[in-house]
Parts: sequence; C-alpha cells; structure tokens
Amino acid sequence: TQNVTMPEVATTGEFVEFPLSSQIQISGGDVYLGFQQLSTAGPFVWLDGSEPYPLRSYVILPNATNVTNDFFVTTGFPPEQPAVNFMIRAVVSLPAALPPIAAVSAASYFTGDVAAESIVAVFGTNLASGIGIGATVPLPTTLNGTTVRVTDSANVTRDAGLFFVSPQQINMEVPANTADGAATLTVTNGGGQSFATRINVRAVVPGVFTLNANGLGVPAAQLLRVKADGSQVYEDVARFDATLNRWVTKPIVFGPESEQAVLVLYGTGLRKRSDVITARVNLQQANGVQLPMLYAGPQGSFVGLDQLNVLLPRTLAGKGEMHIRTIVEARVANLVKLNFQ
Repeated sequence: TQNVTMPEVATTGEFVEFPLSSQIQISGGDVYLGFQQLSTAGPFVWLDGSEPYPLRSYVILPNATNVTNDFFVTTGFPPEQPAVNFMIRAVVSLPAALPPIAAVSAASYFTGDVAAESIVAVFGTNLASGIGIGATVPLPTTLNGTTVRVTDSANVTRDAGLFFVSPQQINMEVPANTADGAATLTVTNGGGQSFATRINVRAVVPGVFTLNANGLGVPAAQLLRVKADGSQVYEDVARFDATLNRWVTKPIVFGPESEQAVLVLYGTGLRKRSDVITARVNLQQANGVQLPMLYAGPQGSFVGLDQLNVLLPRTLAGKGEMHIRTIVEARVANLVKLNFQ
C-alpha cells in the first residue's frame, strides 16, 4: 500500500507530481486535476480518462468496473484491473474568493458528478447556525437562514430543496431541470457568508444508500418474500453489531421453491435512466453474474429517493457474503455487501 500525503493547500495553487498504484491512499490535502474539480481527501482514488473531462481525479471512491475507457485506481477490494503505476501532475489549490466545501452523493459518498433530483450531502464549516430539518413537501429552500443555490451550465440559478442543515453538513436535493455539465453550488448561511464548489451534473449518477451512512458495507435495503398465495413479507438484510458499533450483514435464507425473493435497494441519482434494461445489478465474486431487474426508478414516497427491485435466484443459496454492484447506463454505483445462507 502506498500512502501519499498531499502538500498543504495554497490559495495560489501549485503543481505537484505524485505516483499512484492500484493500492493507494491519500491521507491529506485536496486534489484538483485537469478541469479543477474539488475533491475532499479520503481513502480511495479514481482516475478517469474518459471524455469530456480527461484526467480527472476523485477521492473517497470504492471499487468500480472499467467502463467507457475509464481507468480506476481502487483499494479495499481486489481491483478488477492488474496493478499499474503511473504519474499524475495535479494542481493543488483552493478557490481564492470563497471558503471551500465538498459535495458528494448522499448515498455513495462519491465526489464530482451528481444528478438532477438526486440527494447530495455538502460538507464544510459554519454552513448553518444550528440544526434544521425540512419537514414539508415541497422541501423548504431556507433552513435556519441557510440557502443553497445551483447555477448550471446554462447559467440558470435555482434554489435547492433542503432536507437537513447543520454547521458542518447539509443534505439537499439537486434542483429538477438542472442542465448537464459544469455547475456551481453555493451555500449562504444566515450570517450572509457564502461557500462555493464546482460540481458536474449528469443525467444518471447512481448511488446506493448504506446503513452505516458511508457508502460502504450493508445496503439500506429490504428482502421482499412473495409467497405462492400472493402474500408479501418484508425482512431486514442487516443487523446492528454492538461490539463493532456498525451494521453487518444478516444471512438471507431462501424459502420454499414456490416463494420468490426480491431485493429492494434504495438509492438516488438513477431515475433519469432511459429504460429499465439500462440498469443492472451484478455479483462481483461470481464473474459479474447479472441478477434479474424488475424495477429501477423513483421510490415514489420520498423526495429524491430511488428504488431498485432485483429478483434473487435460488442459486445464490450458500454463497455467503458477496459484493453487489449496481450499474445504470454504464455508470457504476458503490459496492454493497449481502450474505446468502
């Protein structure tokens, strides 16, 4: 494992060369590359060589599949490509005018790309005077005096709906009809202080919510058993381990052959997919075996929340813990883990 500490961020910016391998950890600093996309330092790095923004670098990204000529640098799971070493010239800097914030998918915690109508978490300091919760639909656009506005690539500015605000975190929905492309997200607190970051809006940016609220491990999901008489029973797929102080997998036990088992996953950023056939869920440890997709779209009851219904074949019985990978229109979501008894 190669540990790299980025230099202290300077407002004027500087060029830094550092090597990356398939097992790298960024332990400090902010990474900009190519088009100056802000990324908050974390344990995962993804190098993306695709269009339209070549040579992007993201952090806090777990393992992903090599699609559309992207290049992934992964850690935490066996990489899907052979280990490689390469050199990146990065620019390390902060916006000179406004204090920094970071915006990530509230489900996957991936940085960089977000989708319109998806749920996003914004991290920073002094974002709000206290805790505020949006309890109405439509969501409020002001909580404790704090607002969030998104100016898209068409130079249209819209107020974002707010789920939650606190001094260090905001949960929000990217406004509907936000145009694809580079956008600016600006937080203004009740005292009039503003904070801004750049985001890239794309039609589909899937993320799967996890119970540990970090984009890793057990998904926020349910098992739906459909019995022969048509009756339905929901069950949990996780349990809380007090010793580990986190959620862990709960074995899924298959019932009689007359019964169907459907995995209900909850996520965000996938509702704009062109067709259900463009969404798929694979088993990473089974050579990418694809599971039958029954539904992929809005959950219907909660703002910004999406849902995937996946049929679980009985051949999974006895497989133990496996990583589940969701791909929507060639966009890879965060890996999650299930246990099949």
